[in-house]
Amino acid sequence: MTNLINEQANQQIDNFLAQWKEKQKDHAVRIFNYVSNYKHELCKWSKSDSEVRKMRNSLSYSLGFAIKQNCRSDVVYVESTLNKEVAKRKQNLINSIINKGGNIISVLHMRFDIDLDGAFECEKGTVTLNTIGAGGYNIQCYHYRTLIKLKK
Repeated sequence: MTNLINEQANQQIDNFLAQWKEKQKDHAVRIFNYVSNYKHELCKWSKSDSEVRKMRNSLSYSLGFAIKQNCRSDVVYVESTLNKEVAKRKQNLINSIINKGGNIISVLHMRFDIDLDGAFECEKGTVTLNTIGAGGYNIQCYHYRTLIKLKK
């Protein structure tokens, strides 16, 4: 990967993802505590296991990663899960940029709002990333989509 991205750009991406991780950590711990504290209550209120599963999946979706059914609610699990998520997001981000624009020369700007917006100078031109909200009427749930475009 070192040939495909310069060290300064690599460091900027690492810093960006570290900030993203910290923002997600508090939210994740809050959700895990909610699930563990109210799991038995959810089971009492629901008519079936599928309703509990739907609730857990809904909460997992808001986190961006899965909540295990019988996991303990603790910071260690959240931390390790977020570390894996950061590694996955970094690899996906770099691969997507390289596929569009070739080797990454520098990071022009990066911003975390809902997800990621940014611009990267690459061999073939400038690659821009723009995160948008997407979802269809009665077809799919609302989600975020990151568009990656090459400007020559």
